[in-house]
Amino acid sequence: MQALAPIPEKLSISPFGIAIYSDYSYLEKRTKPGAEFKMPSNKTGGILSDCAKKNLKNCVGYLILKTQKKYRTSRNKFPNISKKIGFITLTLPATQKHSDKFLKENCLNQFLVELRKYNNVQEYVWRAEKQANGNLHIHLLVNVFIPHDGIRERWNRILDKYGYVQQYKNKFAGKTFKEFIQLLPVQQKKGHRLQDRIRQYQRGTETNWTSPNSTDIHNLKHVDNAARYISKYVSKSYKDDSKYIKKQKELDSNADELSKMFHKQELEEIKKEFAEKQKIDGRLWFASETLTGIESTTAYLNEAIKSELDAFVEWSGARLLKTDFCIYICKGIDELAKFARGDLSDLVKQWA
Repeated sequence: MQALAPIPEKLSISPFGIAIYSDYSYLEKRTKPGAEFKMPSNKTGGILSDCAKKNLKNCVGYLILKTQKKYRTSRNKFPNISKKIGFITLTLPATQKHSDKFLKENCLNQFLVELRKYNNVQEYVWRAEKQANGNLHIHLLVNVFIPHDGIRERWNRILDKYGYVQQYKNKFAGKTFKEFIQLLPVQQKKGHRLQDRIRQYQRGTETNWTSPNSTDIHNLKHVDNAARYISKYVSKSYKDDSKYIKKQKELDSNADELSKMFHKQELEEIKKEFAEKQKIDGRLWFASETLTGIESTTAYLNEAIKSELDAFVEWSGARLLKTDFCIYICKGIDELAKFARGDLSDLVKQWA
């Protein structure tokens, strides 16, 4: 009897780590006789799938790495680019009265067209989410500096075509400060404190309530690992919900089969609740072709690369995630490039 050949192993390098998995691509695919090919469904159900989350995180990683390459020096190949990345949030200053799809096609698209035309923005990633009040808001990443006032003026001008600035003005114009804080109560969190409300009211009266603060720029100045922070922030899913995490821990630690069954049911209910709150019409995220066109570097493992990977894990203290399908080394390409040697170094150069 002929011995079966060992299944070859491959590695795949992406911005935030390395996946090691068995390659079954050489095996003949078996299909049932008479089975018709069905095109895979592209419907999202309004929430971010695990596959979409991975692709979104990779696009963020590619944007960060390309920005690092742009500003690197002979001494520093991976500079901290926190100040070079624009992490912008676009919101609505009044109650949403158009569909999510309409706002993305008419407002967001126009905003991106103007960024390309007037600010030379060539690479970007955006992610749509729902606020607690049900309004759509957009997280947008660009690697070109744009003044905050210019961003707000442009976004408000686009929104004004569809009545959102006028709606905001109608709500607050002529109100006393006491009436203003009754509409927007003071809270003990950034942007809602008393000093924030005073500043917001003063700006509103000075501009005749025609310049709502509908944009925000996240300060990444003190963020050590901007790439991981941003990718985690924009790719949140139901699995990142605090209630889901708590129930998942209870499920993992409970050996009783009956309890596990109830916990699984509760997890599904939390997922449905999250999906209902976050459900978005149309695209959930998008990136420029310069980012979506990049593919992960793959290669077959040999003994030399395996030895180098083991040494890299020990040197970097990388966390290993083991699943039924792969082993994932949780360290990015920047750390790998600092260590890489031999065959592994050739792969890193190929990836770059």
